Amino acid sequence: MGKIKLIALIFFFFLIKFLIAQTTIQFAGINWNIRSGTGGPGPNNWSNSSNSVWVDANGYLHLKIRKAGSSWYCAEIYAQQSFGYGGYRFYVASNVENYDPNIVVGLFTYENDNREIDIEFSRWGNSSNVDGWFTVQPPPYNSSNQESFPLNLSSDYSTHKFIWNSSNIFFQSYHGYSESLPSSDSLINQWTYTGNNNPPAGNERLHINFWLYSGNPPINQQEAELIINAVYVPSGSLQVALLPGEAVGAGAQWNVDDGIWQNSGTTVNNLAIGLHTVNFKSITGWAAPLSINVTIYENQISYGSYFYSPTVGIVNIQNRDFKIYPVPANDNLTIESAQNDIINSITILDALGQIIYSGIINKSELRLNVSDYKDGIYIIHIHLSNKNYVARFCIIK
Repeated sequence: MGKIKLIALIFFFFLIKFLIAQTTIQFAGINWNIRSGTGGPGPNNWSNSSNSVWVDANGYLHLKIRKAGSSWYCAEIYAQQSFGYGGYRFYVASNVENYDPNIVVGLFTYENDNREIDIEFSRWGNSSNVDGWFTVQPPPYNSSNQESFPLNLSSDYSTHKFIWNSSNIFFQSYHGYSESLPSSDSLINQWTYTGNNNPPAGNERLHINFWLYSGNPPINQQEAELIINAVYVPSGSLQVALLPGEAVGAGAQWNVDDGIWQNSGTTVNNLAIGLHTVNFKSITGWAAPLSINVTIYENQISYGSYFYSPTVGIVNIQNRDFKIYPVPANDNLTIESAQNDIINSITILDALGQIIYSGIINKSELRLNVSDYKDGIYIIHIHLSNKNYVARFCIIK
């Protein structure tokens, strides 16, 4: 009786594992949704079971076409965000030309059926077809929007990429892979699309799928597995410095797109190309800069410096160490050391916390032309005789 119970428990465990549904997965530093239900392409059944989609201990993605009962199930994941224009690269660790003629591998961006960029591997149900395809939707397909080619792979490993910009899309496939892309003698095929159906960036999502052509089961009736070792998407970085040091010491921090709070000088990597919002943490005794939009560019670090302004203890506009006049200012502003000391440097910020002037002075007086400044309140940071001062002044014309 005990043995029967043990067998039943083991069976129940594997049944539960088989039925476990996932909605998301993380792979290659990207958060992906996992598809489930039924529908095209095919149409097919799509499974979000951990038996259909998983990431192994090495960080490699596995997608599986499998049979459960009398039904066949396919697998697809799609990124939760747009990555926009730039270079997309896929390291495939399965020999895709050895799959059954009814199996399709898709590496693509998709917004809708008229806005899609495809790298696909399939013989489309006919074993005599070539198995490599670069396509820009929509149909009809011809030499202007589709390139077909044999793979003739030398191993299980291959690299496939496209570089997408607003004027064209450049595709390439290579034998093997490396960080800098394989050498030219490993090139399988390349093609450039310059037609009118180049989709705009911003609403597309990156997809990887493994499916059955026309929903037909494999001719050989065998399950199949696709392994992707890595995916590289267009990304850039952002580094933000916060000033002054007193505000940083009091807890000033920043984040991007309401993410994790970061310390001054931290670099956030793997940001999607395009606009992002930088926010600043509120801290006692300091007015944080207003949130600001920054543009991230592919393979570049964007830098920014932002000032917190003290809300208490602000030095008067005129004291025993310096003078600022006339206030309100009109066309010119004078900053003068009251004791004939050297003014080391001056930084002026507008009401949004953006730097509009910054300079090394190294003299006792600066006469600054502010005729191009808009009316409003400005914040001035003065480094004088190894002391830091903060003051406000206004411009009215």
